Amino acid sequence: MPHLLKIFQKHDLKCYNVVKYQLDADLQPYGFNPEAPLAVEQHIFETHNFERKIIQIDSTHSHSFFKFFLDGCRRTYKVAELVSPKKQLNPVLGAQLAAGILERKNQSTLKKYEVTHSNIICVTEVNKDELKDLQKSIDKFKNNKFNFNILQYKIKDSTHPAEYHAIAKAQAEMLSQEIALLGKVIKERKLGENAMLLKDGSLQYSSKINDTYFDYVVGLAKTFNLKPTGSSAKRVKKIYDALPELKVGQRTPVFKADFKPRTIGTWFMRIHPRKYMHNPLDGVVKLEKVACTKSERENGLETSMVNNISLSILNERNVTCHGKDSRWPNHLYPIYMTEQMIKSNFLSTQHFTNLF
Repeated sequence: MPHLLKIFQKHDLKCYNVVKYQLDADLQPYGFNPEAPLAVEQHIFETHNFERKIIQIDSTHSHSFFKFFLDGCRRTYKVAELVSPKKQLNPVLGAQLAAGILERKNQSTLKKYEVTHSNIICVTEVNKDELKDLQKSIDKFKNNKFNFNILQYKIKDSTHPAEYHAIAKAQAEMLSQEIALLGKVIKERKLGENAMLLKDGSLQYSSKINDTYFDYVVGLAKTFNLKPTGSSAKRVKKIYDALPELKVGQRTPVFKADFKPRTIGTWFMRIHPRKYMHNPLDGVVKLEKVACTKSERENGLETSMVNNISLSILNERNVTCHGKDSRWPNHLYPIYMTEQMIKSNFLSTQHFTNLF
C-alpha cells in the first residue's frame, strides 16, 4: 500500500486502496450549495425602490470601488476506504485547499496580497486519541515536504453518500481560510467605502462570524437558482423570469434573503449584451450584500449604495477572460486572476493522489 496510507495500517486502522479520483465535478458538499435558493421576503429590501422597478445604472463613470478580490478553491479526492468499528466502509478524503486575495494597486496592476494553502485528510468514526496519534505520525511523515492535517467529518444522515459529508468538512475548512484572510485585511484597516472587497461566490458564511466583517464586502455569484422560496416566491419569480430580458447595466430590485440569523440583500444585473451570449442567463450575475447595521436590517440597503456597487461591477467587466474560461460572460477578470493565482499552488491530480 503506497505512502501515507501505510501510516493508517501502523495504527491498526484498516484501509482499502481504491481507484483515486476527483470528487468536485460530481458532488456538492452536504448542507452547502452555492446555487441553492435563499428564502426571500415579500418586501423590497432597499430604501428607494418600493415600486419594484428595474433600474438602469448610469455607466458614464468609470470608477470602481473594489480594491481587493477574494476567492477560495478546493480539490477533493477519494483516496481510500476505511473500515469503521462497525465494520462499515467509509471514504477517506484527501483535499487541497487554498484561498487568496489580489489587491489593485492602480488602474492596470493587480498584485498578490495574501495566499494560504493547506492539505487535509478527512476520516470518520476514528476516536480522538487515535486521531491525535495519527496526526503525530503524519507530522513525522516527510514526502516531498508536504504537510497534512487530519480532520474528522460526521455523517449527519444516511440520505446522502458519505462523500458529501466529507466534502462538507473540506468546504468548511476552505471557508475558514477565506474568513482568516478577510480578518487580516480588516485588522490592517485596508477596507473602506472606496476600497471594498469583492468575494467570488455567495456570502453564506457561518453565523458565528460577526456581521461587521462584511461592512465593505460584496459577494458575486456566477451561477444561481431561479426557484425562489419563501412567502413571496410567486411575486419574486416574476422578476426572476425577466432576468433574460435585462439590458446591459440594468439591475433588479434588492430582495431580502433569509440566511438565519444573517440578513442578506440580493439582486441581479446584466453585465454583457444579450446578442453576444449563447444562453439566456449568460452575462447575468447575482450580487449579495450583508445588512450590517440596525438601520439596514430594518429598512433595507441604501439604494444609492446598491447603485454604486452595481456601477463598480459594471466597470469591472470591461476586460474579460474570453477564450481562457468558458464562464467568461459571468466572470470578472480580477476574480479570474485571483482564481488562477490560487490554483497555481495546487499539485496536479496525479502528483497529489500518488502521495497516498
